[in-house]
Amino acid sequence: MTTWLLMAGLLGGCGSPGPAPDDDDDAGEVGGDLEVLGILVTPDELVVPTGEVVELQVTGLLPEHESVDLTASVAWLVDDESVATVSDGLDEEGLLRASRAGVTMLRAAYGDVRSPDVRVQVTDAELERLSVAPGRVDLGVGASVELAATATFSDGSTGDFSSQVRWVTEDPAVARFGEGARLDAAAVGETVVRATFEGHDSDDVPVVVVAAPFPNLTVSAASGTIEGGILDLDVTVRNTGTTGAADFWVDVFVDPEGAPEVGDIGEDFTLVRYAGADSTASVSFQIPVEPGDHEVVVFVDTNDDVEEADEQDNRFTATLAGGATPSGPDLAVSYFDYLSDGVSVLWAVDVVNQGDEDADWFYVDLFIDQPLGPVLYDDGDAYTTIDGIAAGDVDFADFEVDVVCAGCVSWVLVDGYDMVFEPDEDNNIEGPLGVWSE
Repeated sequence: MTTWLLMAGLLGGCGSPGPAPDDDDDAGEVGGDLEVLGILVTPDELVVPTGEVVELQVTGLLPEHESVDLTASVAWLVDDESVATVSDGLDEEGLLRASRAGVTMLRAAYGDVRSPDVRVQVTDAELERLSVAPGRVDLGVGASVELAATATFSDGSTGDFSSQVRWVTEDPAVARFGEGARLDAAAVGETVVRATFEGHDSDDVPVVVVAAPFPNLTVSAASGTIEGGILDLDVTVRNTGTTGAADFWVDVFVDPEGAPEVGDIGEDFTLVRYAGADSTASVSFQIPVEPGDHEVVVFVDTNDDVEEADEQDNRFTATLAGGATPSGPDLAVSYFDYLSDGVSVLWAVDVVNQGDEDADWFYVDLFIDQPLGPVLYDDGDAYTTIDGIAAGDVDFADFEVDVVCAGCVSWVLVDGYDMVFEPDEDNNIEGPLGVWSE
């Protein structure tokens, strides 16, 4: 059986604020000032033929694993608008237009919450092949699953094509497509579905719909390590049932007070789009923790969205041994953003010492327009020094430069000349930050 997994990564999008939606625009339709834990743009990586239009969607995660469509309420940041643009106009919210061959990154911002970056490749190459995941679907009547189409082009590039294809079912009485790529199981029976685009068809995907769903989700394996203050956890979820399970959450709780209950929110979580009958889905988590041993509870189907044959085997508990975090200063960028008046740009940088020892003086370098991230000993377009930061404290570096940026890709590098010995030297760079100051 095929297993298809979409990692939501919603909390990873929280960070520096981008331009917030105007209080007078469509944000009011979803509340405007919603408490949003994270936002996700779908597709999260795509390849688009030149001249094509793709509809993007933004989902906001609210407390208690609730979600809301924020497509009409976000601001869009595109690093290179000569490659592609995204509209926020009325009735065109989220429409991406591919202008010329190239690669750009984009992201959505809702207030001070940003989505993870979306990689967009615009290509002049010919479409060669379409594939669909999952490769087989088993559902109970009334259940749904989101399918995904991947395109392969003559230049070897591949990407999500789900919103560009036409979805076809041979027997809509058994299973039919709702909005986009969502397949709804309508009646008992069997059929096949496929994706098609300009004369290219994917292989047929068998669909079996039964009278009642009998998925059964459990944790079949979990292993992890604690190193440098980070818990790395790999979890295998097995569906031992006779039909697939769609759209369920997997949460990780660290040192919980009592057993987690349905609706609780873990320290980290992800959304599994589909786990086929008698198949597995692998998910990974990275969670900051204090040194020492920790009890970890993995909870599958935290919101009880899936009706299962056995609801009592969804939790897995283990204790992970954690060594002491290496001592020393640890410099990191906790904030990186900009303001512009159309003449000059002010970059604001917050530097935190998250280690357990004080840091002596060091450089902070700003790279105004550089496509790739800087490396050690690169000199920025502007720089300053910080005389030192005590353990646990924050200091600030501001750069004001008279420059007009039309999609400048900016980075900041802390301690670029390696003046401070740190146990973690990999968190001193922040970016890319798209800057628009016209």
